Amino acid sequence: MTQASLSNRLPDGKVRGFWIAPPQAMWRTPLICLLAPGLLLVTLEWFSLSRWGIKLLSNSLWPIFSVLAFAAFVGIVVCPFLLLSKRRRRNALLGLLSSVAFLSSFIVGASVEQRIRHDAFLNLVERSTPLIQAIQAYEKKHGLPPVSLAALVPEFLSAVPGTEIGAYPEYKYVTGEKAKRFENNPWALYIFTPSGGINFDQFLYFPLQNYPERGFGGWLERIGDWAYVHE
Repeated sequence: MTQASLSNRLPDGKVRGFWIAPPQAMWRTPLICLLAPGLLLVTLEWFSLSRWGIKLLSNSLWPIFSVLAFAAFVGIVVCPFLLLSKRRRRNALLGLLSSVAFLSSFIVGASVEQRIRHDAFLNLVERSTPLIQAIQAYEKKHGLPPVSLAALVPEFLSAVPGTEIGAYPEYKYVTGEKAKRFENNPWALYIFTPSGGINFDQFLYFPLQNYPERGFGGWLERIGDWAYVHE
């Protein structure tokens, strides 16, 4: 038996585990639970909404953290009862502290994440103004909206722009019959913006500005002249 394994044994011969580690080491788990969830959520959302973002990243952590948050909630409910047992008191206290730390970090991180997301789409509204103006100029000149965004090039735009959001890089555009499902607008712009797990969020622009309060599978939040569909 190695010296390391001998030093890892208690006087009764049992192997020392994480939960019966020295007190200074046992605070690692609550500290990790306090820092990791919020920092990961905020960092991942910021990166996904940058021009370098990847769509997969915007969906990857939410299902995992949602399950862990539920487990932390269960821990907050169950661990106080385990504190009544002298044999389990130490582990129960650590479990309670870790659960409270994780859930607090998750809630704060999710709140900051939503603020980052709102600001990113507010900036997208401003960046989308030249594209909307080009469609309106085409419609004014020709009497009808363009059949596609490519028809705006080169007379009204030098190139069809992207959103500059890596996770959601492309504008979708519809006109004619396909636009009628968008509250009977003559044309519409939209971007698929799933925010985690099985999700069908969208970001919409209607030239008539006749956004409903609910529709398209969720409720609509106005952001500038656009509307975000929370599915």
